[in-house]
Amino acid sequence: MSTFNELIIFIRKEVNRDLKRLPIPKRPVYLYEPIRFALSGNGKRFRPILVHLAGRANNADPESLMKIALAIELLHNFTLVHDDIMDNDNMRHGQAAVHSKWDESTAILAGDGINAIAQILLSGIPDRSNAICRFFNQATLEVCEGQALDKEFENDLSITEDQYLEMIEKKTGSLLG
Repeated sequence: MSTFNELIIFIRKEVNRDLKRLPIPKRPVYLYEPIRFALSGNGKRFRPILVHLAGRANNADPESLMKIALAIELLHNFTLVHDDIMDNDNMRHGQAAVHSKWDESTAILAGDGINAIAQILLSGIPDRSNAICRFFNQATLEVCEGQALDKEFENDLSITEDQYLEMIEKKTGSLLG
């Protein structure tokens, strides 16, 4: 790659390509159609790009690196599906949120399914899959903690700056490692 920007564009294209290639079954439609819909957008892919950049800097195995990057993007999408329900947001990046297009039960199931697909990807990484899965699950739990704090703080005008920073760190920072 001749420039950093070209590298970012290349990584984003690779991530988008591999997201489309995930072996997501056709049936049951109730589960997999909303999953495909949730993953169909062409977002910035900021998190998997960071994974790739860090991995390349450390000479990580490219195949394992892509699995980790995809898992992080899947985790991000899983949190968005659930966050939209909790915040009653009906739109996500200009299209209907999963719970708006289907219903809340379908969206919860789809979000859980997206998380499971991420776990399956990570379990296929040779050598260090246990450590990677443990780190991934810790990050997932921290995102849930951050979301719980967000709900607790919704109507609390007395929260401190430190409490707010803890909440946003858990909601977003844990996905950045």
